[in-house]
Amino acid sequence: MENQIDLIYYTRHMTKYVMNSLKEDSNFTPKKYRETIYKNSARELRLKRLLKIPCTVDRSSKYQFLFNTKAFNPMPPFVYDETVPDLETLMHERAQELVDIGIPIQFFWSGGVDSTAALLILLEHVPKDNLLIQLTPSSIEECPLLWDRLSKFNYDIHREYKLLSIAKPLDYIVCDCGSADTFHQAWGHYPKQPLSKSTPRQKRFHYLRWRFGLAARNFRFIIDYRYDHVPHKNIMPFYSGYNIEKYFINKLISGEITPFTKYRPKVARLELEETGGSDYLTKKMGLRNIIAKYSGLSEWAYNKGGYLSFRPNELNLLKLIEDKKNNPRNYVSPFHLWGVTSDGQCISSDNIHKFDPTQYINLKASK
Repeated sequence: MENQIDLIYYTRHMTKYVMNSLKEDSNFTPKKYRETIYKNSARELRLKRLLKIPCTVDRSSKYQFLFNTKAFNPMPPFVYDETVPDLETLMHERAQELVDIGIPIQFFWSGGVDSTAALLILLEHVPKDNLLIQLTPSSIEECPLLWDRLSKFNYDIHREYKLLSIAKPLDYIVCDCGSADTFHQAWGHYPKQPLSKSTPRQKRFHYLRWRFGLAARNFRFIIDYRYDHVPHKNIMPFYSGYNIEKYFINKLISGEITPFTKYRPKVARLELEETGGSDYLTKKMGLRNIIAKYSGLSEWAYNKGGYLSFRPNELNLLKLIEDKKNNPRNYVSPFHLWGVTSDGQCISSDNIHKFDPTQYINLKASK
């Protein structure tokens, strides 16, 4: 297709717009493509439901579904690599990689194990004036003993539901730690497979989640981004480094990391929600070791449970439901950003009508 548009990220709102337009507008796309588009959409929906992911971007660049997509951060080969060093070494390399870009770093700190370990390593490399820490009051509640040290850096404490709109990729390297849960096999497992064992089906399930689902994780803090263009190369989740992912591929293949569920409450609440139970204390030991080594907070590191802290602050479902019910005409969806193209164009409800759908919809039968 001439002038093809590739998406590196999209939301369910863009999918819904396309499917509704196909039903309601006979001129939305040429009729000869309709059957192919519906079949591609059905294949994508099956994969989404199986993997429990919001969008499907194949990071191995083999499959296309409803949309033309392109990998934002290509996935390493799924093979065991004996040359991969230890996690601590890789995290130091990743921190230096971020610093060497020469742009200040906007770091999202939840106060949990993943972000605390990454931040402690980052502090070993980044100049004080080149770091802006983003947090919520619950971040401090989760890790109060570290706050005295962190409070000496530049920081913003967000007490309202605005975390989805504060990322500043125009001025900063935007760095969060959401992919760590994915790599540690959190948030579910293959149906009817035991959580405590790394079975072949479990391994394949999580491999597919990494391969097709990580794009949504990488863009979690810019879904309320309101500019026409985003320098997406400045969005660099800490654990999504190529070599760090190779480390976790080794762990997945060897069976050293087993899946677990960080239970989500049915509706996110304002207070902290403990998740995962005592089993969580046996997970992420590499990160817990790093926290103990670089902070001296051994008791905290090895007894830190799982909490949904950022979630009730970033997007409180109760508040959204109440707003929509009480004032439906003026209700504004928090998902302003519907998609990002490979050249950084932002697609939203405001401008999607300006794009030719035959340029971003996949018109070839998916495999």
